[in-house]
Amino acid sequence: MSPMVHEKATIVICSLVKLGNWGTLLISEGTIPLLIQLLESNNFIAQEKEVFLVQKFSASTVTSRSITSYGGIPPLIDLYQVSDSISQSIIAATFKNLSAMPEVTQTLVDEGIFHVMINVLNYDIVMDLKEQAAECMLQLTPKPRNSSS
Repeated sequence: MSPMVHEKATIVICSLVKLGNWGTLLISEGTIPLLIQLLESNNFIAQEKEVFLVQKFSASTVTSRSITSYGGIPPLIDLYQVSDSISQSIIAATFKNLSAMPEVTQTLVDEGIFHVMINVLNYDIVMDLKEQAAECMLQLTPKPRNSSS
């Protein structure tokens, strides 16, 4: 996809999502695979918009599964490591949303989310990012089971 078409597609999807109830229709029409493909492109400006869209869609269990099943975790991790603090904050919120979904947690762990979040805790200077990283890791940590005696 050419950079110009890429950017226009992203702008249209962003505009529709901001207008209201278009998210459900966009998802049913196959937007998630397109967004994941666009996340992997080299167009930084469009990637910033796509990060916003993926974060919006990550709040739902159904779309979280789609984001994961279409391979959205690796490009989000890659972008997180090279983005500015605003995009990192949006991606961290996405990871936090995704980590709240039990069916997605194993994929996050398998893709190396703990390593990324530990690096945030150790090296990042933005307190909001550190808080989101800690919350994400807490949600991914198995809860102790109650044992009946």
